[in-house]
Amino acid sequence: MPTAPPPPNRVLVQVGARLTAEGRGDDMLGRLGGDVFAVAARSMGDERAAIRLAGRLRHVVSTTLDLDVVAEGIETPAHAGC
Repeated sequence: MPTAPPPPNRVLVQVGARLTAEGRGDDMLGRLGGDVFAVAARSMGDERAAIRLAGRLRHVVSTTLDLDVVAEGIETPAHAGC
């Protein structure tokens, strides 16, 4: 019987799934290592579109995660660059 991954891994799985769901069809998402993800966004059009995408991605990683355990002090910082 498979067991659930430990809480830190559950965080990574949920964050990755949220980023994937929020991305657009031609965006590329990758986990660089540890808790670091990168999104390569193509065909942004202009700076405002990039800022909107960054805002949506930041929002999805900052909402409450369902870990089925009591976990305090877990933070999901986000950085955006062009």
